[in-house]
Amino acid sequence: MENKGFNYSFTLPELSYFLFGNKKCPKCGGKLVRTKKFETRTDMFHRTRVDSIFHPGQMVKCYNYVYNCKNCGFKNSLSNLANSNKCKRKIK
Repeated sequence: MENKGFNYSFTLPELSYFLFGNKKCPKCGGKLVRTKKFETRTDMFHRTRVDSIFHPGQMVKCYNYVYNCKNCGFKNSLSNLANSNKCKRKIK
């Protein structure tokens, strides 16, 4: 079976960190490197603003991102980094 679709799912804090966040390791201050991973699912709903799309019996790739630090070996997901970064932001 071949993949018939793909899915990227971001919350607003995750999208903000993905595009504009400071990609520094929280432990050592080194540069975080982003790697893209995916898992394949079958019978999945895609939710759009207009309508939901259902793929019966077809394979869909679901992508997620993991950040790694080459200096200290720190690994964390995009959602964890975005949620920890949310506490540090100052709202004027």
